[in-house]
Amino acid sequence: MNGRMSRLRRSLSRSVHQLNSVIPLGRQPTANELPEAPFTIDQSILVERFASPQAFGQISEIVTKNNDALREIISIFEEKVAMDFTYAKTLHKLSARLQKVSADAQCEVDKGWTSVADQFTAHATLHSNLGSALNDDLVQPLRSIQTTQQRTIRTAIALAEKETKKWRDKKEELGKSKRSLYVVSKELEKIEQLIDADANMANKFSLRRKKLRETVHKGEDDYLFTTIDLEGQRRITYSVLKKAVENVEAVERQRLAHAQTALGRVQRKMEQLAPNLQQMFERYANELDVAVGCDAPAHIASLQPASTAVHNVTLVDYFVSFD
Repeated sequence: MNGRMSRLRRSLSRSVHQLNSVIPLGRQPTANELPEAPFTIDQSILVERFASPQAFGQISEIVTKNNDALREIISIFEEKVAMDFTYAKTLHKLSARLQKVSADAQCEVDKGWTSVADQFTAHATLHSNLGSALNDDLVQPLRSIQTTQQRTIRTAIALAEKETKKWRDKKEELGKSKRSLYVVSKELEKIEQLIDADANMANKFSLRRKKLRETVHKGEDDYLFTTIDLEGQRRITYSVLKKAVENVEAVERQRLAHAQTALGRVQRKMEQLAPNLQQMFERYANELDVAVGCDAPAHIASLQPASTAVHNVTLVDYFVSFD
């Protein structure tokens, strides 16, 4: 038994040496399908934490959730842009109606509505410009980034899950091989103990012992090479997971950077909107002040007809006799 185990250890050592020469630690047979991360492994801070079959699912879930949130944010701003355009279009229509109804105004009070119509037009222009700016500076860039990142995430997860499944299948195969070898070895051990205890039992169990030894030898070889295959698959799986973690980390870094840029643009647009509104109101303030401060009775007193009023007395047109 000791001699057999020594041969097994020597065979295992040779096989592991061959494994190291054939499948180096850095080999990535399927990870090449993943796009390159924009930074090297030395810059990654998540590889050592999440590059394992147990932990990769957690980081992939976080990144997928954030990508879905980004898609929802884009959808919200698309609705905001559509609302700004619709609001601007409606204001333009209302401004035209107000201009039309106050076009022939005579009183300064009524002329004030023309100023309000101009404010409507200016306000509509502000919202139209805001919608265009949000669409060009926020919605379109984020949509492009989100779509690209979604493909990268899905590719990374698919390859990681594929290699992880292979590793787990190999691990399960190794467990079955180990259990089978253990059962046969225990049976062989019992027979050899019986033979050691009673030499007369050797002839009775000789054929059985021979078959069990052959089965044990075959099981040891299967266990040995299954172990080697598992180690090779583990290294391949680790290299793929490492590459996948690098890619999802790059995706998350990129998402945060673009989110910060987008938030800065929104902040600037909101900061510009208030002064623009104030300037718009100040531009038409004088005309509105005139309308609000107009002396309405004086205007009424100033009303004159187009022609001089003539008052005619109507008399009867017949002769009356008092005879």
